[in-house]
Amino acid sequence: MSCTPLGENLAACEQSVDLPVSLPLRGRDEETRRTKRFIQAVAESRQARMLVVASPAGTGNTRLVAEGTSLAALRGFSSLDLSPGAFPAEGSRTDHPHVISVSALAAQIEPRLAQRLRQGPVLVTLDDAHRTPPSVLAAVSAVMAKFKDLPVCWLLTVHAEQFGTAASAMLQDMARVLPCDWLEPLTPLSDDAALAIAADVLGAVPDHDVAALVNSAGATPLQVVEVVLDLLRDDQVQVVGDVARLMAGPMERGIACAVSPEPAGRLPWSFRRRMGERLHALSPQAQDVLQVAAVLGCGFAPEDLAEMLGEPVAVLLRPLREALAAGFLRGGGAEFVFHREPVWRAVLGSVPEPMRSALHRQAVTMLLGREHQDAVSVAVHLVHCARTGDAEAVSAVDAAAQSLLPESPEAAAALAINGLRITGQGEPNRIALGVTAAAALVRMGRLSQAVELARDLLHPDDPGHVQSASVLRTWQTIAQMLRGDATTVCTVGLEVTGAAADGHDLSPELLLLNILSLHNLGAAIGMADQVLAQSGEFSPDVLAAALTVRAMASWREGDLDVAIEAAEAAVAVRDELTRIWQSDPLWTKGVDPHQARPPRRGARRGRRGLRHGGSARHRRDDLRPAHAARGRAAGPGRRRRRRSGRHHRSRGLRARRDAVVPAATRCGAGALRTPAR
Repeated sequence: MSCTPLGENLAACEQSVDLPVSLPLRGRDEETRRTKRFIQAVAESRQARMLVVASPAGTGNTRLVAEGTSLAALRGFSSLDLSPGAFPAEGSRTDHPHVISVSALAAQIEPRLAQRLRQGPVLVTLDDAHRTPPSVLAAVSAVMAKFKDLPVCWLLTVHAEQFGTAASAMLQDMARVLPCDWLEPLTPLSDDAALAIAADVLGAVPDHDVAALVNSAGATPLQVVEVVLDLLRDDQVQVVGDVARLMAGPMERGIACAVSPEPAGRLPWSFRRRMGERLHALSPQAQDVLQVAAVLGCGFAPEDLAEMLGEPVAVLLRPLREALAAGFLRGGGAEFVFHREPVWRAVLGSVPEPMRSALHRQAVTMLLGREHQDAVSVAVHLVHCARTGDAEAVSAVDAAAQSLLPESPEAAAALAINGLRITGQGEPNRIALGVTAAAALVRMGRLSQAVELARDLLHPDDPGHVQSASVLRTWQTIAQMLRGDATTVCTVGLEVTGAAADGHDLSPELLLLNILSLHNLGAAIGMADQVLAQSGEFSPDVLAAALTVRAMASWREGDLDVAIEAAEAAVAVRDELTRIWQSDPLWTKGVDPHQARPPRRGARRGRRGLRHGGSARHRRDDLRPAHAARGRAAGPGRRRRRRSGRHHRSRGLRARRDAVVPAATRCGAGALRTPAR
């Protein structure tokens, strides 16, 4: 996969603060249609008209003039540019604008316009008319009146914030000379239009992180272009497979941002600088309100913000309105929400760290004083403000991380890992929090990180609680198995399974992975049979895993009836959500040679196929090397014994399933913490 430098795009775009004319006009469909109608009206009526675009700086006035010139050319119009810097007034426009009389200036415009009119209709453009000296505007107004019965389009632009100037007052007088249309102001860019502009400048499609930065820049083309050019200048972007990505890698999101000790640390420096400039452009009161709001989270209730500030909600009306107008916030139902996550992170990062910690502590006090508490929100604040060794705070963080584990392992991992910052060596809760973090990392597939985390926490000088340490070693072994560390799994795995057999914590994933990895198959089967013999002592997950082991072992031996019975029993007793998706018995049933329970005749055909070289024979052939490596090559005598005992084992397993299912439904779901009794 190749990486493409973007220096050529940078050089092309730095020629102008506005978008290069060579790039498509994005997000201005309605304005483009109105400009087309304006040009068409002049072409059909053969009468002069004027169109004034009045919009703030950076919204694309100049780019729309260029688009109008192109559209007019398609209708056969020639063009005459009278914009500042283009219309020659013998140098007096800027140095001595009043030296040349209005009549002399008009005498310079008239012959040029008349010459073009001999060839057809004409488009006259005057961009940034608010910067044009009044004498020049007066000359233009005189020429307009003289050529009002000829096909001339007058296209002028003015910054909306400059309407109080004398030049703008003259524009109002000019609008009374000719029929005049107004475009004011140009609408803010949609997210799609902003991303399209960014893709044009980059020459590639922005990925999720680049898109988040672009959509956080603002709603004008100039703001979008400036953010993209900053990324290019600082070599923050590279193109990989026609996709523009950040050189520093993916940015954190969600809770991972909220618990990070440096919330703005992964944002490009140029973006943080621009957001800082926008923040400091607000009033001091609005700045304070935004920074306190950022500590509360990406979204916040106005009542919470008022309580943090010690002010009535009504006092927040003006600063919040200012923040909304500046593009920092947007309405989100009962809450305000920061416009984009990078905006929130930049504002939060602008709060000095000591103040940030103190504000988090104030937020914890506020939330704990309420009848209904959000445990996750409290935990996020605790990570930043709890003192090292606060066992109650660590337990709260661990409980919140566990609650996130089923639905969002990414959030659970971020909360648990960052929660380790408030633990110290030798604290029992440190290992318990590490267990939650390791479980979340394994669910995410970040196996190497899970292994390294377990190794760091299971330091000989910091044994922690024996029970928690055993569970953490289990997750370490699971991660090693999943990534294929065959040389280390046997030693560590047998140690953990030994502890499980002695009545400590028993992991269903470990049972399943022991057989999936083809290590110590005999021990795995024996452990499964031991669990099934004492079904009332274990949780549904453990029973499902044991039945899955039995199903897969029988499958490998060619006992399809027994395998199907065991797989169905495993599905029947399992919890709704297993702790690791790889251990769900539905996977075993899904890869069953018949995909579901077959009719008896189909099952007999499958067995004949295995004995006589039928369609299922390839499964046995695939497994022969593994059996041979364990010294279990099946001879004729062994096959006869298996066939003779097959019926009795299948019937026995059905009876065992009938006993297991009711018992399993009475068990808890804490297989990875405490066996259900």
